[in-house]
Amino acid sequence: MKVFSRANKVQVPLLTKRGVEKYIYVDAEFQVCPNCKGRGTIDPPSFVQGWTSSEWAQEDPDFHESYLKGDYDVPCPMCGSIRVVLRPKKDILLPKIVRAAANRYSENLYMTDQEY
Repeated sequence: MKVFSRANKVQVPLLTKRGVEKYIYVDAEFQVCPNCKGRGTIDPPSFVQGWTSSEWAQEDPDFHESYLKGDYDVPCPMCGSIRVVLRPKKDILLPKIVRAAANRYSENLYMTDQEY
């Protein structure tokens, strides 16, 4: 029996001619998470819009300190706080349809944390 290792491979959805979705595995490489930029955490979704100067002035100094230290940060939903994601390799030779599916998969990784 032959054992197939899926280490450093990523599952990419592929639509067949009959409209059936299949999954294939392509070689992948680790890259810094585009969502958290390698920090492993992001600002909470409620803080995405930022602060106005009047809102910031209303908060006490303890809040300022803890906010700037990152006490309110949440784990990155894209990488699960491991700071890297697997992306299909660009330099591998793939049939045109598989390459297009891998590119769509890669583009979906670059959603911002606001789109979660």
